[in-house]
Amino acid sequence: MIWLLSVLRAAFNCRRQRKQTGTATIPPSRLNSSGDAGISVAVALISHTGIQTMATINPVQFLQQVRAEVAKVVWPTRREVVLTTIMVFIMAALTATFFSLVDLAIRFGLTAIVTGV
Repeated sequence: MIWLLSVLRAAFNCRRQRKQTGTATIPPSRLNSSGDAGISVAVALISHTGIQTMATINPVQFLQQVRAEVAKVVWPTRREVVLTTIMVFIMAALTATFFSLVDLAIRFGLTAIVTGV
């Protein structure tokens, strides 16, 4: 429980430092007081990358950005979609046939071994 308080305190101090200077990292010596291996890994990751805060954005701006990104997508033509769908069905049929034949061969081989023919 003490390490959790230490992590929270260091994170708060890091956030305050980020507001003041623009960048901040958490030194491992501030966080790793319990010696737990899992905590050490988390502390190393936090101290290496710093605590990142999520950017806040207006919902209208978000929708505008989504619309702009969707406009960049190159959509396939109807012909491409039809041809790709046909190819998928053909490959599925070939794969089913192949595995059915392999299954029959294995069944025949095991039956021959078990019955002693």
